[in-house]
Amino acid sequence: KDIIREKKPVVSFSISRKMKEKLPIYREQFVNDVVRLKIPYKLIYTRKVSLLPKPMQMKFTDEEFVSPIEVHIYGDKTLQVIWEPDMMAIIIHNSGLAEMYRMHFSFLWKQAHH
Repeated sequence: KDIIREKKPVVSFSISRKMKEKLPIYREQFVNDVVRLKIPYKLIYTRKVSLLPKPMQMKFTDEEFVSPIEVHIYGDKTLQVIWEPDMMAIIIHNSGLAEMYRMHFSFLWKQAHH
């Protein structure tokens, strides 16, 4: 919910289908909120998924790059979500870390495919 409260552009990588599998109702509400608030959102998935509505954009990497941690960067915050064995979410408020992860995302975005 912090992403929705902040209403800042988001970039994310190492996205899997875990949110849809483990929190389907929350995921649907979250996507609806992103669309309603027109929050720019770029995601790099580790495997093909159904299309997301605008303003969400997505690309894909090969499954060999699957990670147990999803990373979402917005404003000066980095949200790391660990799904297994038990879900855990960590928000780090650090502008330097957020900027470093944004640069990492930019590199991955250029390498990813549609």
